[in-house]
Amino acid sequence: MKRAASHRFEEKELAPARATIVTAKELGRETVDGWAFEAAVDEALGLGAEFAREEIQRVRAVTPEEVQRVAREYLKDPVIVVVTSDPKEAETIRK
Repeated sequence: MKRAASHRFEEKELAPARATIVTAKELGRETVDGWAFEAAVDEALGLGAEFAREEIQRVRAVTPEEVQRVAREYLKDPVIVVVTSDPKEAETIRK
């Protein structure tokens, strides 16, 4: 995390990451079922049914400067992520 926050990313470092993300997204959309599921989830989240089509363009447009800015903002010590369906349990972990 420290390296990501202080490292100056180069385009050649981002290209493989972009390709991985785009490939994973496209594999999930190989079938009509995949597209329908993704469009339904995006619509339910309020993103709109076209979000999936636009998402690939947004991934391809990410710049090294944007990655560094986001890394500096969100990858701070300590980073702790807790996923639970029980809000009371989350509060006990937080304390």
